[in-house]
Amino acid sequence: MKVISHANLESVFHANKGVAWVGIYAETVQNILNKGRGELSMWNTLGIDPDRIIKHCEGVFAVSSGGVSYEDFVNNRLVKEAKEHEGKVFRFNAEKHAWGKLMYEDCNALMCRRRDNGGRYLVVYGVANNPPKVWYTYEGESIDLTDSKFDSYRKPPKVEGARQGTEEPIIIRDYAFDSLRRIKMFKEEYMVEP
Repeated sequence: MKVISHANLESVFHANKGVAWVGIYAETVQNILNKGRGELSMWNTLGIDPDRIIKHCEGVFAVSSGGVSYEDFVNNRLVKEAKEHEGKVFRFNAEKHAWGKLMYEDCNALMCRRRDNGGRYLVVYGVANNPPKVWYTYEGESIDLTDSKFDSYRKPPKVEGARQGTEEPIIIRDYAFDSLRRIKMFKEEYMVEP
């Protein structure tokens, strides 16, 4: 399998000016459990360090390197769902990203943190009827985070697209280049260089 560097990955998405389908396999630290504090911490009660639980995600996503923005995706969905009120189609206005900014004005696929630390992020959109496969491991072994022993540490479930007004929300994710392990794009599959 070919290897691609972060710089080359950035160049590929900056050069492409359309919407592309990409297959991604990424590994990140889990984000659905809290650590707890003191004697009630997960480490003290269960002997598990939540920062060492790895979330694995594999799926197919849309990436918009050109002029189609998150706001455009949502508004297109609203039109498809014929969301009208008093004869007017609802219009969604996206807020600025809380922690990031686009790296290039002509590319909606690449972000970095507002405070420049050199990190790059790939912005992807979930494909309807094709949710990504997600699983978790701890120290290399599979771990079931739906187990009741994690109930007191579980964060409230995230409500996807609550402001969009769509029946089926547009799911947006930002993957740090550092978390990408493999990517399939433009009929080629690559291992992403650490």
